[in-house]
Amino acid sequence: MAMSAREMAAHRFMDARGWAAPQLDRAAHSVEESLAPRLSAMLASAADRIDPYRVQPRSRWPMMLLVAGAAIIVTGVLIRRGTTQHWTEAIQNNAEEAATQVGETTKWAGGRAEKAGEKVHETADKVASKAHQRGHGIEKPLDDHRP
Repeated sequence: MAMSAREMAAHRFMDARGWAAPQLDRAAHSVEESLAPRLSAMLASAADRIDPYRVQPRSRWPMMLLVAGAAIIVTGVLIRRGTTQHWTEAIQNNAEEAATQVGETTKWAGGRAEKAGEKVHETADKVASKAHQRGHGIEKPLDDHRP
């Protein structure tokens, strides 16, 4: 009977193990699928809260400003491209007007210089003739220096 009790206990022990193994496997899957993710999230959240070197989430404003700036630059380039022809024509017209004005001013200044030269010669002739009349030795007016 001692042997049979021992065999019976071993048999019952094996039956208990056979029943417990699937129960433990089911419990392990249950913990893995439902309890472990919640526990993991809770631990990660706690770690984030107490981390002294936590990285702050970055703002999207700098990227939005960069994109807006690029859009403004592209718009400006497109507008500038359209007005370039207008500015080129305006600059050419201004250059032509400036050249005409310089030419007219040069003619005017040349005429004034010529008149001033004539007055200088007239005055020199008058001075020479008065000096001749008074007998200062100047024999002839300075006609030979005129252009």
